[in-house]
Amino acid sequence: MVGTGFLGCDVMDTLEDIIKKERLYEALPEAWHLPSLPYFAGARIVDKKKHQLKKLYDYQIQALRNAACALFLYYDGGGGKDTEPSLLKQAFARYYPPSALSDVAVVKSKIEGDPFSILSPFFAPHDEESIDYTQLINRMCFWMATGSGKTLIIVKLIEYLFSLRRHGLIPPHPILILAHKDYLLAQIRATIHEFNITGVDNPIDLVHLRAFGEANLLGNNVYYHLSDNIADEQTNARTDYRAYAHDGKWFVILDEAHRGAKDDSKRQAYYHVMARQGFLFNFSASFTERADILTSVKKYNLEDFTKKGHGKHVYLNEQEYRAFSNAKDEINTNERKAIVLKSLITLTAITQQVEGARRTTGLADLYHVPLMMTLVHSVNTDREGNKNDLWVFFQTLREIIAGETDERLFHRARESLKRDWRGGTFLFSCHDTPLSHIREASSILDRVTMEEVRRSVFLSPDKGTLQYIVGESSKEIAFQVKNSEKPFALIRIGDTGKWKQALPLLYGYEKTQRVNEQAFFEQLNHKDSSITLLMGSRSFVESWDSNRPNVINYINIGGVDAKKFVVQSVGRGVRIEPVSGYRLRYAFLNRQERETIGAGEASPAPLAETVFLFATNRRAMGMVLKGLASTKEGSVERLQGIIRAPVPTIPPDNIPMPLLIPTYKKEKRGEKRRDRQFTLADETFERFKAYLAQTSDSVLIVRDGLSLGQVGALRQFIESCDYRRDANKTYDRLSFLQKRVIEYLKGKAEIVEGMRPLVENGDDKDDIVHFRHICVRYEYRNGTLYPDKAQLESTIANVKQGKEQDRKKLARLYAEDKITEREFDKRVEGRQEGVYGDLTIKNIMGHYYVPVILGNEKVDYIQHIIKAESERRFIGCLEAYVGKDEERGWDAWMFSRIDGGPNLDKVSIPYHDGRHNMGRKFYPDFIFWLCKGDNYKIVFVDPKGTTHADSYVKIDGYRVLFERDGKVRTFHHDGKNVQLFLYMFTDDLANVRGERYKDYWIDDPEPIFRAMSGLS
Repeated sequence: MVGTGFLGCDVMDTLEDIIKKERLYEALPEAWHLPSLPYFAGARIVDKKKHQLKKLYDYQIQALRNAACALFLYYDGGGGKDTEPSLLKQAFARYYPPSALSDVAVVKSKIEGDPFSILSPFFAPHDEESIDYTQLINRMCFWMATGSGKTLIIVKLIEYLFSLRRHGLIPPHPILILAHKDYLLAQIRATIHEFNITGVDNPIDLVHLRAFGEANLLGNNVYYHLSDNIADEQTNARTDYRAYAHDGKWFVILDEAHRGAKDDSKRQAYYHVMARQGFLFNFSASFTERADILTSVKKYNLEDFTKKGHGKHVYLNEQEYRAFSNAKDEINTNERKAIVLKSLITLTAITQQVEGARRTTGLADLYHVPLMMTLVHSVNTDREGNKNDLWVFFQTLREIIAGETDERLFHRARESLKRDWRGGTFLFSCHDTPLSHIREASSILDRVTMEEVRRSVFLSPDKGTLQYIVGESSKEIAFQVKNSEKPFALIRIGDTGKWKQALPLLYGYEKTQRVNEQAFFEQLNHKDSSITLLMGSRSFVESWDSNRPNVINYINIGGVDAKKFVVQSVGRGVRIEPVSGYRLRYAFLNRQERETIGAGEASPAPLAETVFLFATNRRAMGMVLKGLASTKEGSVERLQGIIRAPVPTIPPDNIPMPLLIPTYKKEKRGEKRRDRQFTLADETFERFKAYLAQTSDSVLIVRDGLSLGQVGALRQFIESCDYRRDANKTYDRLSFLQKRVIEYLKGKAEIVEGMRPLVENGDDKDDIVHFRHICVRYEYRNGTLYPDKAQLESTIANVKQGKEQDRKKLARLYAEDKITEREFDKRVEGRQEGVYGDLTIKNIMGHYYVPVILGNEKVDYIQHIIKAESERRFIGCLEAYVGKDEERGWDAWMFSRIDGGPNLDKVSIPYHDGRHNMGRKFYPDFIFWLCKGDNYKIVFVDPKGTTHADSYVKIDGYRVLFERDGKVRTFHHDGKNVQLFLYMFTDDLANVRGERYKDYWIDDPEPIFRAMSGLS
């Protein structure tokens, strides 16, 4: 079954989606559970203000739980040589089509030093051109928004890896942290210190990678290095990855180390080499590569962060949106100036609202001091110094300060802004989206004058000239109005040399005699910082967090990484903290927190909880929209209009046919386990037997935590030799084998209890519910939502209506004796069909719900429909078969698709997976019900290729439960004799493995409709 996750316009299921379907955290063995959740650490953190345990947010807890499930799926069976990571591999194969898996694979290119050439000596290439995805699935990505606390998750993940290593559940590999910047390592170091001082049992010791091998490799050591300095050479600054590869036995944690430039792509290959026998954990706020998104174990990106109240609203003025979407020509100079004016007017209005809220509440620290960020693609000057992006913006500022701006242009900009605020666009729709507040706040704009802009933004109500201040750092220049005491603007760039030369030459700016003792940029988050405008390129975007930005101006941004730049910059600007310590929008604070603030029910300054985006040219606006579209999901909604079909009736009394399914119960103590047996190699069994012979009961109880009953069961297992022999099923670590045997002995097999009717109450507690969970992701494509909701639902309605009209027409023909009852029955069940885009919507004769939706494997915006090629082929064959005229011999029949999963359909066959020594559930793709008199037949059909090894294991599970001595068992329910059959549907009968399995594989629907076998 192809997955249909919704992480972008062309993305399939993510690893997070797969985990939800494959393994619930609560179902993991206890040893796989995370220590000390939901707290950051296991002891009390010293905090003079709160004196309380530091709790993780729900999304942080869920990220860690998902990671636990993914590691379990990968290492189930012991990891290393004990077993291949087949559970996760099989999950990838089930949910991803080949086109998606090719994005995880590494393909050879003609570029010298490409990733394939780096990886191929260490991996077994699938062919001469690629390395198969199955060798690269030992990875998971955490797509976490800036400010979401991913460093806390990293530290808790390390604690969890320590725990798994101690229990022998994962290999004893060392842990390595690679971070993109020094400030990220500093942040990790500070968080680890916070973790350690709580008195945890296993404090983390950070050690530089260069010290690897000089001390204890494991213990509590966690190694670190700058990711950009991992290379293929050894110098003072660079570290040769081959010298520290440790045979690929690392757990590698990447913090913002996934960048995609040429050298960085090579480094990604180095990381894979170092983790090839371990695992790779990737953390970032701005994933854009499909391979990263597909393997995301938790997505809490910018959209999620904002929707859940942890970030500001993101607002795009409607005029800017329309200007990009509709206009063909670039905007002229006056329009560009008007946009700059609107951004300054917006900043002024926000400042006024915050100041008013402080006066009303009496809280001097309520919210932050609003700030505008102006970001450009380049800040370098040319030889004349007058063709730079930032110079154009700065010239507009100079004109306003000097009083040279046309008053009419100012008023037009302000009136245009008022109209925009009455009908703008929030890029992320949230339940507290303050459209009404924004509209009400438009009245504030009437009070924004040119003088008020100068007072609030430029810190001087009077006209004047500009002075510039050279900071102690060579990376910044500050600006102030000559008669003002404080600077209002800061340019943060890599080198200020050319700017210092050009400023006096171009505009006659005066250099003040003052030299700032501290860097302005480092003081921006201090409450006494006077800076209201921050200008520059991306140099500060990757290394700065602040809750101050409320306006972001983009000027001529572009380039291949512009989308990522937009996501990063908006992510840096969305942090919110109405009052110190409360990092949620006001609407998300609880009643007690609001009472503490004392500002009433409604937000006292909704403008302060919003980031307003502007762009001064069409290219920049395009990059803003494309960048944020990469994080925006649109809305997910359940599809309306799909309903249960009428149940056929059984003549002569026309009683509705019962729809029966099997029920199961746990075996009783002492019953023979007919469907499960522990699988083990003889050589490993003998080693395990010798190991237990040398280990006393008291050691097993005290050291391993076993109960006396478990010790007895373990020794009985050895004495009885109760295992199925398989030379390939070996275990290196006997301690891990012991845990798996104990789990096996604790479990009880399921046996058939009988038959019962489907639960059909019309809610999600029913046995077949997936058709109520068909969800559509309405995505933004080229600025518009796709698919068109009204058109899609109209197509569904038309298909249903067409069938109903046919029914009425045929009823008239039958009443007029123009057709027979049999012709009426047959024709009324005929199919109606409609098409929407790449979806086929049809009524299929006898199906449990109508209509049925089919698509191809590339359709990724709709969930829980029929997309697998094998299922679509089966439906086609079935329709052709039932369209024939011959009598089937059944009074009534019906069938339904099954979509198994933790929260979906509950129709299954339990079986024992000997390959992994665990019980599992088999959800066939289809179930048929057929009835004639007292005879009743249930048929499970699962379209699969004959090469699927699991198919044969599932057939074995069916035979144990529903056959005796090679004959199908007969059950009894309400006077009916019930038999249950299983068929695997394929177009490759010639390659069925083993003679005993041939009767279970079919390439035609005819066996489904055969008469029941001799009743037993």
